[in-house]
Amino acid sequence: MRSYLLLTLILVLTAIGTRAQDAEHTQFYANSMFLNPALAGDFGSPELVFSYRNQWPGISADFVTSTISYDQPLRSVRGGFAITALNDRAASTVMSLTSFGGAYSTNLDLTRKWSMRFGIQGNFTQEYLDMAKLTFNDQIVSGIGFILPTSEMLDIAPVNYVDVSQGMLFYTNKFFFGYAAHHMNRPKKSFIFGNSQLPVKHTVHMGASIPIMNRYGRESFKLRPNILYRHQGPFDQLNIGATITKDKFGIGLQYRGIINSTFRDALQFIIMLSNRDYTLGYSYDLTVSDIGVNALGAHEVNMKIILPEIEKKKKYTVPPCHYGF
Repeated sequence: MRSYLLLTLILVLTAIGTRAQDAEHTQFYANSMFLNPALAGDFGSPELVFSYRNQWPGISADFVTSTISYDQPLRSVRGGFAITALNDRAASTVMSLTSFGGAYSTNLDLTRKWSMRFGIQGNFTQEYLDMAKLTFNDQIVSGIGFILPTSEMLDIAPVNYVDVSQGMLFYTNKFFFGYAAHHMNRPKKSFIFGNSQLPVKHTVHMGASIPIMNRYGRESFKLRPNILYRHQGPFDQLNIGATITKDKFGIGLQYRGIINSTFRDALQFIIMLSNRDYTLGYSYDLTVSDIGVNALGAHEVNMKIILPEIEKKKKYTVPPCHYGF
């Protein structure tokens, strides 16, 4: 029966593998603590961020991701810290992942215009495979279905591991360029057999905040183009798009996929509302991959609450990649 167990796991893990290794976010700058640890405390004010994402709700191999993070600038030491929590459920909760972590960043002024941030992050993660929700060949009664108990091993211990990540960010008040390396220690995450290690995830991201002026020399709106590239194991991902913000409203359009290649994933639509106290964002991923429209894309909601300052204000350049206006 071990062969049937292996086959079932392969089918589940193959579905999970189509989304690469880590949880995905369309509004990745809204979830900056899961993008680059150098962004800890980057906004200049304390922030509390909630996120919920439901990917492919139309099929059984769906993914539901919930996150919460708090980050706090530390102006006195020109840095910041953050704490994070993430829960990721895959394939109708057959697999689940829960992670808690913390990050610290520091800021350095390179020139009058250019600054650099460096951050490091540590996480404790537990992954669980619920074998009781799987079905096996020895449960089949011909002409009836899966009704018998299985002789397979259903009690599998969770996998626990600690991983370390780091990142850096170069920026002015209008442009930024960042790099992050997650899972640098390549933690082991095998459930039953083998010696599977989590591949290092390399992320390169860049963008700008460009004021568009009207004929009277006044700002009409801001154009925020951005590019994100990720490589993790055999997976490559490219996000390219832009958002337009004006007053309290913003809209965005992104494409996730590798242009002129077989990898195509989704066309992403983003809408945002923002004021001095909060930013609320919603995005929808229109699936363009072979999974098809029956997967029903992905819905993502993010809310950022801007909290009162704890430290007295000092001169501080905010990177233009923060989520909001």
